[in-house]
Amino acid sequence: MSKRIHNKKRNVGILYELLVRKVSESLVENDEKSSNSALEIIEEFFDKESVLLKEYRLFSALTKTYIESDHVIDRLLSEAKKGAGSFDNNALEHEKSRLIKRINKTFDDENFFNTKIPDYKKFASIQSLLNAWRDPDRYGMGKIAESEQRVASILKERKEFKSLEDMKVDNVNPLAFKLMVEKFNKKFKALSESQKNVIDAVIQKDTKKTQALLQLELVKAKKSINEMKNAETSEWLLKKVDKVNKVIECLDPEDTSEESVKKFMTLSHMTNIITEE
Repeated sequence: MSKRIHNKKRNVGILYELLVRKVSESLVENDEKSSNSALEIIEEFFDKESVLLKEYRLFSALTKTYIESDHVIDRLLSEAKKGAGSFDNNALEHEKSRLIKRINKTFDDENFFNTKIPDYKKFASIQSLLNAWRDPDRYGMGKIAESEQRVASILKERKEFKSLEDMKVDNVNPLAFKLMVEKFNKKFKALSESQKNVIDAVIQKDTKKTQALLQLELVKAKKSINEMKNAETSEWLLKKVDKVNKVIECLDPEDTSEESVKKFMTLSHMTNIITEE
């Protein structure tokens, strides 16, 4: 059997990473139009109701989780397999096709999908396994077993993506970092996926990605508040909404200091509450 070529355009992790990078690059180049366009695409296609977001969350868990125990890895892969099988594959592929079409139409950049991804091989292995789980007849049990073994190795290797409490970063005081994580956990009880992504970017000292993610939180908050404002009839609440809008306008996504990140984490928490309600 010939070697199967991985289609990076349909890799959910690569698609999300490329869009976030587009936001980062555009912010650095002061290209507000491109930055906002990329943010709008993320907001639309990785909406909480989308199958794309469901697959991305599963992909992200397999990418970032660090596990030493073979037994725990087997359990995780078993649960991930169930999750992958629960998706509507036709809907997922349709959403990916629409996303790719939107990217091509919006940016008209033939090099967009040629951007080098440092973890490309690992991203490819994880997406290939998700695909194989959903279509076992096409891939065969032997190929699935090989893919599972590769992903199991990734779960053991990616030590930089340990749980937040266990992460160790060069040039970062371990005690200071532990205290920061404890402060966030105490304040928000349980961190959302977007909050974890922000902390990951901060700890990895990826300023551009941090700025892009903070900008995304700002866009999401404004959208949620505007939707709430349009649906609300209470004058008292509407006055509060106006005050919140004024506070939001003062936030600067280019400020990646700890104090600024705290404000954006609070904003993210507020947005999640509004969205759930």
